[in-house]
Amino acid sequence: MNNIFMYKSIFSKMKTSKFFWNLLMAAALVAPVVLTSCKGDDEGDDPTPPPVESNLSGSVANAKTLDASVAYTLDGPLIVEDGGVLDIPAGTTIKAKKGFSSYILVLQGGKINVNGTASDPVRITSGETAPQAGDWGGLIINGRAPLAGGTTGSTEINSAYTYGGTAAADNSGTITYLILEYTGARSSADVEHNGLTLNGVGSGTTIENIYIPYGSDDGIEFFGGSVNVKNLLVVNSDDDMFDMTQGWNGTLENNYGIWETGYSSTESDASGVEADGNFDGNFPDHQNQSNFTIRNMTIDLRLAASDDPTQQMNNVLKIRRGAKANIINALVKGTGSVKSAGAVIDMTDGKGNGDVTSAVSITNQLTSNPAGYKFGADAFPNVKLESGSSGCAASVFAWTGYNLDEQPGNDPQAYFGTYYSADFHNHTGYSDGTNPITFVLNQGYKYGLDVIVNSEHGGRFAGNASDGDTEGPVPSWTDSGLANLISGTDSVSGQMWRWQSIKDYSFPKVVEFNARRTTTIAVQGLEWNPPGHEHASTGIITNQFITTDAHAKDMAQFEYMFDNNDKDEIGGAKQGWVKSTKTDHEKSMEAAAWMQANHRLTSWIVPAHPERQDRWKIEHYRDMNDVAPDVFVAFESIPGHQASPQRGGYGNTNSYEKTYTFGGVGVQTAAIGNVWDAMISEGRRFWIVANSDFHNHVTKNAGDFYPGEYQKTFIEMKAKTAQGFVDGLRAGNIYTVHGNLIDRLEFSVGSATMGQTFNAANKTVKVRILVSDPQSANANNTYTALTNPELNHIDLIAGKMRPKVTKGSADYSNGTYNDVKVIARFDATGGVKDGNGITSTAWKDMGNGLRQIEYTVQIEADTYFRLRGTNHGLNVSGETDENGNPLVDTPAADVHTAAASAFDDLWFYSNPVFVNLQ
Repeated sequence: MNNIFMYKSIFSKMKTSKFFWNLLMAAALVAPVVLTSCKGDDEGDDPTPPPVESNLSGSVANAKTLDASVAYTLDGPLIVEDGGVLDIPAGTTIKAKKGFSSYILVLQGGKINVNGTASDPVRITSGETAPQAGDWGGLIINGRAPLAGGTTGSTEINSAYTYGGTAAADNSGTITYLILEYTGARSSADVEHNGLTLNGVGSGTTIENIYIPYGSDDGIEFFGGSVNVKNLLVVNSDDDMFDMTQGWNGTLENNYGIWETGYSSTESDASGVEADGNFDGNFPDHQNQSNFTIRNMTIDLRLAASDDPTQQMNNVLKIRRGAKANIINALVKGTGSVKSAGAVIDMTDGKGNGDVTSAVSITNQLTSNPAGYKFGADAFPNVKLESGSSGCAASVFAWTGYNLDEQPGNDPQAYFGTYYSADFHNHTGYSDGTNPITFVLNQGYKYGLDVIVNSEHGGRFAGNASDGDTEGPVPSWTDSGLANLISGTDSVSGQMWRWQSIKDYSFPKVVEFNARRTTTIAVQGLEWNPPGHEHASTGIITNQFITTDAHAKDMAQFEYMFDNNDKDEIGGAKQGWVKSTKTDHEKSMEAAAWMQANHRLTSWIVPAHPERQDRWKIEHYRDMNDVAPDVFVAFESIPGHQASPQRGGYGNTNSYEKTYTFGGVGVQTAAIGNVWDAMISEGRRFWIVANSDFHNHVTKNAGDFYPGEYQKTFIEMKAKTAQGFVDGLRAGNIYTVHGNLIDRLEFSVGSATMGQTFNAANKTVKVRILVSDPQSANANNTYTALTNPELNHIDLIAGKMRPKVTKGSADYSNGTYNDVKVIARFDATGGVKDGNGITSTAWKDMGNGLRQIEYTVQIEADTYFRLRGTNHGLNVSGETDENGNPLVDTPAADVHTAAASAFDDLWFYSNPVFVNLQ
């Protein structure tokens, strides 16, 4: 029962920052329990009863033993008093309510016994659906062992609780096989939890086999004491991995710290080890300063080499303020960087250097910034950077399910992150939609979107969409009595320029929505009319989410200055905005350059339904991506209007290549070797996304699904914020899904995932895919009987990389590329041969809809890889050809037929992973 619960907990988090082997181990644990949880006799099976639920908080004054079959919620401080004993048996899972006050604290004289096993660890984790670092506090133990200076200390998160004393062998219990996830809640910048805080804990306490991933402060911190800790894995701690201060005199043996690929720290001085002799360096004369031993340590910085200080470690080892370190067999490795002002070993500090008798031996295998050491004026004859250290053995942490993947020849583990769903192209009565803005935003909330952007057309419109939360017509500005407030040229027409409705009417409604719907983030955007082209979804979040005086004037200014349909010469000028005088594509180029210069990291330009008219071509993409590489980062080649009789609203007469969509996807993406492949073959960061383009619903005889109802774009975000959305859109760890065909995708090549580059040391690279096919019906599908579609196969597409095509060359306007093809196919059975001679390989069925693929590819040059998948087999009439390619979507009789057809024809697309052959 507990293993089932643990598996569901892990998978429902949508957290994939651990390599998928973690999930697979959990899945493997599920199978035998499922088989033994039912009778299987003639009387039929008894369903497994749901777990009993119980809240945890308050005081443990005597003996209290938890029950592994109970689903516990930590909903406040759980305090183990002097004389109290808290016993937690193997397999227990505790989910903490979000907040600073969710923590477990063992006071002096209290004991905690965590009795996990390698096969059944104890897990204390976040109770959030989409957990993040800092969701809850952590585990704190206060003991009676000595501190530097012989004084007592006060617990950081509550000064009423003290620690320290004279009992070096004090016993606060036994902890073994414990997982502490998503810790580090804070009440201020200086008052925050660690994953595991050991305050004056004595050597009589046993702490072994601890796994602390995804904490927002330190992984572990020792405040004095003499406790020893053995077998400790810390992953993605926001601050220091291993921190010790105030006179800790113990041993840390077999410790491993990792920053995963793609991770970024919010702290300016994060280190692998940070050691102070006395408390914060403020008591340099204290006796019994920190004098500790670390034996067998690996620090693995898997980040890409970067000049971004948030993706650099300050120092690997920071030994300062009187601390004496004895560090034996330490290894630092990986592709990440140490800050230019930092070092692998830094023994210096303004409040005092480390003890000169320290002995440190560490081997540096960092590839991107092999920084040395900082000693200052002191001599440290026994502190050495030298070869030969092997660090901590990865096998120590097999029980965690975390794949450290250190076998010779294997690639390091990939980082996937937390994916959130988004839709950033929809319409209300403010432009040519038919519904109030509140209603439309609420549809995004209803259909589970994490981010929804109101991004309707620029120009001038008569509708006032600010009223009401019901589906239906909206009043005009004249009907609302607001016509006399319309600004700008030709104001008597009763139509308001979009810059004004964005600034004064639409954005305030976005703010109101965000105040009510805290699980969905609304953003004010614009569907721009780019001069010389058709449409583009755009956004500028600058100033929309500031604490005071939030506004969308930057978005309004862009519309006034650059929208092809905004002919106002007056209203914007009163704001001090200067309208562009350029025309056609040159004006669009100017607009993109303006965004890049003024809102480089807070804006986006995404061509909408780019094939619908033949007005977006590859030379335009190249131009715009060159002038705005951080802004012009994607295109909506998986268009909205999926319930339109002409799917996507595409008509072949005026469309690109005079064709319709293919499986709901435009030809620039759906046809292998078309425009998208031509772009990404150059290494351009140019991603594929999907949106609803909602105007009015299919039930109203229109051609649209509600935002999030049919298709979603899943974007990996470091934080669920508007900035996290923009950063994720730029980074490209993105996939798109029709009709809930899949609800999870993890795709990596070597150590890189979508949008990233793997530097391959040899020609053999490993492709890893983990996909989840939902096992329950899709409640959104009320149009067809195919409510639980099954993923039929996945295609692995590979293309040869080439240098960037230069402007003026003969190939600059060539929207095709030949060095790309399907190289492998994966399905349930294997052995299915297509017209090109490719025979499918069976994926590994992990149960509960999990499909796992590992595939080795030999490459001869720099290569990119991408995926597509569908519910159709090969050579399905009207849907796929003999090679699994989608066939053209011919017009349907009406919107209802089209809606049913869309839900019967489902695809997902990944973004590419790039591989550079070293």
